[in-house]
Parts: sequence; C-alpha cells; structure tokens
Amino acid sequence: MIENKIISKLLKKSQNNIQLFSGWIGSFIGITLLIFCIQLFFEIQFISKNSDDSFGSKYIIINKKVSLINTWRNNTNSFSKKELNEIKSTPGVKKIGLFRSNRFQVWGSLSVNGRSTKMGSELFFESVNDSFVDVKTKKWRWKKNQKTVPLILPVDFINLYNFSFAPSRNLPPISRKTIQLAHFDLSLAGPNGRDNYKGQIVGFSDRINTVLVPESFLTSINEKLAGVTDEDALDGKKLIIQCEQGKTAQLLGLIKKNNWEVNQDKIADSQFISMVKILLLIITVFGILIIIVALTTTLLYLILNLEKSKEIIHTLLLIGVQKKAIVNFYLKRSILQYVLLGISTSVLLVTGKAILKNLANDYAIEISKGVNPWTFTALILVLLILTGLQYRKLRTIGN
Repeated sequence: MIENKIISKLLKKSQNNIQLFSGWIGSFIGITLLIFCIQLFFEIQFISKNSDDSFGSKYIIINKKVSLINTWRNNTNSFSKKELNEIKSTPGVKKIGLFRSNRFQVWGSLSVNGRSTKMGSELFFESVNDSFVDVKTKKWRWKKNQKTVPLILPVDFINLYNFSFAPSRNLPPISRKTIQLAHFDLSLAGPNGRDNYKGQIVGFSDRINTVLVPESFLTSINEKLAGVTDEDALDGKKLIIQCEQGKTAQLLGLIKKNNWEVNQDKIADSQFISMVKILLLIITVFGILIIIVALTTTLLYLILNLEKSKEIIHTLLLIGVQKKAIVNFYLKRSILQYVLLGISTSVLLVTGKAILKNLANDYAIEISKGVNPWTFTALILVLLILTGLQYRKLRTIGN
C-alpha cells in the first residue's frame, strides 16, 4: 500500500492534467457522435421496417398522363409490354404490380354501429397483389360465396369523414379503430346480373390511395357480373413499383423521360431518407475521425508522459518496484477515464433518446422504445479497444 502511494506520488508529478482533460474531451465528443449515429441507424431501420410509407417509402405508383388527344380518340393509356420490361430492368426496381379494376357498378352506403349515416355513393374497387398492400391482417381474405368483403380504404377517407362529412351531419368524429366497426352495404350490378354484399373495413392504407378489395373477389365478380376475364381486368393503366431505398434515381429519370405521372410525396420521402442516410454516414465518419485524433493525442500524451517519467520509472525499477505496479498505475487512470466517459455518453444517449421520442410523437412518427442494446454494446466495444491499445503501449515500459 505504501509502495503504491510512493509510486503514485512520484509519477503524478509528470502528469499534465490539462492535456489529460483535453484528450478526454476529444474522446468524449468522438465517441458520443459515433454512438448517436449508431442509435440513429437503428431508429431509421425501425421506422423503415414498421412504417415504410411514413418515412422513406420504397413504393412508387405511376400512370400515364391523360391528354386531350387521348380523350378525343378514346385511346388507351395502358403500359405496353415493352414499357413494363423497361421498368423491370431499371436498376433499383425489385418488382412491379398491376392494378385490377371493377367492370361492374358499385353502390355503397355506410353504417356505423348499425346506425345508417345516410352516406352513400357510387364506388370503385381495385386490387393488387397482396405483397404490395401495407395493411397486414388475417381478415384480408375472401372465399367464393362469402357475403362479407374486406375493404382497405385510403387514410384520406377517414380525414374526409371526420373533417368534412361528420361536421355537416352533426356526427361525432371517429378514430381508425372505431370506423373499423362500420360496414358498407354494397349493391353490385353488371350486364349479367346483380348481387349484394357487406363490406367490412379492415384497415387504412398510407400507400395506396384507392378502395382495395382482395384479388380473389374482384376476379370472381368481374367474371360473374360482367363476363370480364382476369386478363382484361388487369389493364396495366396504373403500376405500383417496389424499389430499393435510395436507388430510385434511374427510375425517376425514366419516368421524367416518358412524362409519366408519379406520387410525388413518396418520391420526396425516398429522397429525404437517402439524404438522412448520407448525412448519417458523414457524421459517423466525422465521429470516427475525431476518435482517431483523440486516441492519437491520448497515446502521444502517454508516450510523452512516459518519456518525461523515464528517469523516475528507471529509478523505481532499480530499487525493486515491479513493472506491473507502474503499468497498473497508468492503466487504472485510463480505465477510470473511460468508465467516466462511458457513463457520461450513456446518460447523454438516454437523454437524447427521450428528447427524440418526444419530437417524434409531435410529428406522429413511431420510433423504438429505449436505446438499442447493440448501441451500448458498440460503446463498450469502443472503450475496450481504446483501453487495449493503451495497455499494449504500457507493456513497453522499461524495454
């Protein structure tokens, strides 16, 4: 114990606390930036996975513009096989889906909790492959002769009801969950007959701005009431394209070249997420550079400090002090420094996550709960690497 106090007292004389504190501040800034970037990466992954279209959509809906000439000549504005193949072969495009449309008349009246809202209108149905539908529910299925049809409505529908229709009829506003208790009384009519169904609302789509029904229902009823085959119903006038995030540039160039129409809000989201990822990468690189500079500064300070203490260390070794005791003196100071750094960064990270959570709630964005465990793992790993590098250098004492 006395030996340790003597070693500590002698070696502390060569310590420069200002330089030591500067190295700690540099390491703190670099590690904090790096750890925050890692956490933000997990947040982006969470948002992209759970809410594709709210943040960085990978889905783009396109159609050809309807011109006056097309109207006069009654020309089709469907995509040709050549155009479909060109889109499929565009880099960044994963797959494309074609919409089917109803070829029979649909009249629907809305009822909520068994109470008629006297809100009726002629409707239109569309369907698309289930892989493109953003509402995932076991209710999204229909079998032949089933009289209840699941419906997915666009989110704009509930906004239209709550802020336009409900006030005009003195009706209370309703939430998404409540409106799923509502149903449509559907009257279908075509050249080959009539039929009645109950339409059950099973969800709301942020991705597709139309009234969706299952493919099996639309195919069956088109053939039954209108005598239209599935191939004729699949006219290819509107496409939904799944793209890799951040890889839409060539597709957008193709769309612009052919003067096609596209859902601009989704493109803006995709471009925004790409910009965020690029910014995140820049900050990550910047954080790593700061860590490298801070580590280099700390190691240089350690080397200079060992050089300044060379005579004292040599004297201590000559009088029988073990090399291990000298190494432990420096190592304990380094470990204490990095423990404080880890605690400070963790506190700042938890505080930052709480602030981010509040900001996300204000903008109706859902983010993950708490700090990702891998973020803390990365923090511990970085601190262990820094400690290991210092220990490796300390082992050269007396050589």
